[in-house]
Amino acid sequence: MTKLLFYLLGLLVLHFGAHVHVLPEPEVKVAPPAEDNPDYYERSLQGGAPVVMYLHGISGSRALLGRVQVYQTLRNLGYHVIAVDYRYGDSSSGPLSEDGLVADSRCVYEWLRRRTADSPILVWGHSLGSGVAVHLVSALCRHGQPPAGLVLEAPFDNLAHEVSAHFLATFHRDMPGFHWFFVAPLKVNGMAFESDVHIAGVTVPTLILHAEDDVIIPCRLGVQLHRSALRYQPTHQVRLHTFEARFRYGHDFIWRSPRLPVLLSHRSLVRVPGVGPESSETTLPPVNANELYTAFAGVMATS
Repeated sequence: MTKLLFYLLGLLVLHFGAHVHVLPEPEVKVAPPAEDNPDYYERSLQGGAPVVMYLHGISGSRALLGRVQVYQTLRNLGYHVIAVDYRYGDSSSGPLSEDGLVADSRCVYEWLRRRTADSPILVWGHSLGSGVAVHLVSALCRHGQPPAGLVLEAPFDNLAHEVSAHFLATFHRDMPGFHWFFVAPLKVNGMAFESDVHIAGVTVPTLILHAEDDVIIPCRLGVQLHRSALRYQPTHQVRLHTFEARFRYGHDFIWRSPRLPVLLSHRSLVRVPGVGPESSETTLPPVNANELYTAFAGVMATS
């Protein structure tokens, strides 16, 4: 707990009841303490720097150490990060449902949109948060409120497939009644998270990131989601990047990849001068957040 507290203090964050706001690196040195001038943080959203709205998975809270490391990585790239709280578990209570999570996230997105002026917003969903993100962005696109882009980290195509593929189901999925007892109730109880259906409504550039050694959500489910997306989006607008198992990123550590700055641009599938094979020692050249956003939102169509 102490270590986590130091991480949070080091990030210079403003913690609301519904979200955490992490300032981009250039603003950290000039920002006043949150308790002295809380309005500064809202005003800073109008400065033009890209904003990542981060939707975490079902376990723990937005303050888990691995998630804090994601915020740190994005902050170092010059992004604001808004890490969203849901209506269950973290600092609030209420029934858990897909529609409820999407409604909560949309409320934060609309709050952000009113305060960011022309600053671009990227919606980032990890694990179960990817299901929330696809559903949310699909609805936003249908209603003429699309974000600048969508990033899906360790996503599934739908929750029914994820429940069946999860390693904890290894010894049970072939038993009589498994589907009836574990899978069928998901849809009945409003927890289907059919990203492969909702992706049809997504019209913004989409980046899918998945580690091949992910045992929580197998990489093949991310690949299946990519295939579903390609039925509705042009190939230059939706990209899939998988990470070899030798890097041991698993379900929660893609933020460790030194290629992440490049993957957040349209250059993710082309050779970048000066960037060698991925390794823990690889150092990428500095990347400006606005340049990253321009590349990412520029239809990602370079070859």
